[in-house]
Amino acid sequence: MRNSNIIPKQYRWAILLVIATLLLITPLFLREMPFNDLTYERIKVQDQGKLNFYTEDTLVKGGRVLVITPYDLLVMLLKDIPKITLILPLIFGLLSVILFKFFLKEFNVSENRRFFIVLLFILAPAFIFTFSLNNYYSLVLLLNFLGLFLFIKGKTRLSLTVYTILVFFGVFDFLMSLLILFLLDQKLKKGIIKKALIPILVFAGYLVFIIFKGGIFIPKLTATLNGVLADIGPLGGISIFALILAVMGWGHNWRKNKKALAVLFLVLIITIFYARASFFLFPLIAILSASGLTILLSKQWSINSLKTFTVLIFLLGILFSVISYETSALTENPTAKIVQGLEFLKESSSETDLVLTHYSRGLWVEVFANRSVLLDSNFGGITDYEERLKDMESVFHTYDMRIVREILNKHNIKYVVVDSELYQGLVWEKSDQELLHLMTDKDTFNKIYSNSEITIWEFKG
Repeated sequence: MRNSNIIPKQYRWAILLVIATLLLITPLFLREMPFNDLTYERIKVQDQGKLNFYTEDTLVKGGRVLVITPYDLLVMLLKDIPKITLILPLIFGLLSVILFKFFLKEFNVSENRRFFIVLLFILAPAFIFTFSLNNYYSLVLLLNFLGLFLFIKGKTRLSLTVYTILVFFGVFDFLMSLLILFLLDQKLKKGIIKKALIPILVFAGYLVFIIFKGGIFIPKLTATLNGVLADIGPLGGISIFALILAVMGWGHNWRKNKKALAVLFLVLIITIFYARASFFLFPLIAILSASGLTILLSKQWSINSLKTFTVLIFLLGILFSVISYETSALTENPTAKIVQGLEFLKESSSETDLVLTHYSRGLWVEVFANRSVLLDSNFGGITDYEERLKDMESVFHTYDMRIVREILNKHNIKYVVVDSELYQGLVWEKSDQELLHLMTDKDTFNKIYSNSEITIWEFKG
């Protein structure tokens, strides 16, 4: 990559750290409030301040057990430091950038290629999402980089300690971390997995504990690109241009690294069916994208201007995805008006009152109104979540008041919360459709709060 020589070597990594810092600070300090369910789940756990393996979640009907991660413990231990949930992810992000650089150096990746790999890693919207929110994956990713680096350096005991810590982030995240470790094993041929016996034994004990306390939630898996593409994914995702470059890099390296690339392909398939795997995928995509970019730059083109234009299109496309994500991160729901309505609900209701809203809004109610909901977006630990989903859909999509009364009374629901996005296509197509029409019946419902973005009704029974 001769073109990278326009940047003096002594300044390259400083420039990357500055870019990473700017990309993370912008949403950290300019967004009105955290906007993703992963963050709200952490807030619920951290606010309880219990230094334990689990905590009882009473903010959903019937209650359930929530696992406390090492990240939550760290936040709770450092709670007296102002803005700690802003500072920690930022620090973890910058440390991850540095460790990623050293990790690549151990594989004798050239200086130029290392620069572009780390640059593409930083320019992934998933990087901004991971390290600019109160998000435990910021520590999961950092520990993965640290564990892999220590293994390469021959610090086996220290690395196994890191993987033992990763056990306590949960079943899925530990297994994904082992899968990435297995990918590294294909490169080093050192039988790394055989050395991971201690973390695996600790994981077995942890698994028994989790099953005993509340069981393991296995979500229904459906194929979607939500975890892969930045334009449609809730977790940041990857630019379509970076993905195209990665496909090119995949094809170029397939013959030399079939086993490693097969494992990477497996990570991609898992991401398509379970979006949270994207946290493990996007650093791998950065490696392949840099390889694809190398192919474009090194290949001889009959028309050099076309080559320059093509490379520019890819780079601008990746940059546009980052800018677009940065902008959308500042305007995500819930807005200040929605929070204002939820705070009103907190003041005008009792702690025992149950609220019905769309499950995608459940965590908003739990965090800002401190009230229990029928269902939120985390179905884990709720044995009858399918029945609750069915009841929610039945209430939302009927013109029969008898059905509405029957289901609301069945669950002892006191309030119904609806925001404007729900009747602008998410659930309904207009503001007087189905349940929204029925709630104009003043004998059954009493509208207690309304602004341009949220409405709250009291169910009279």
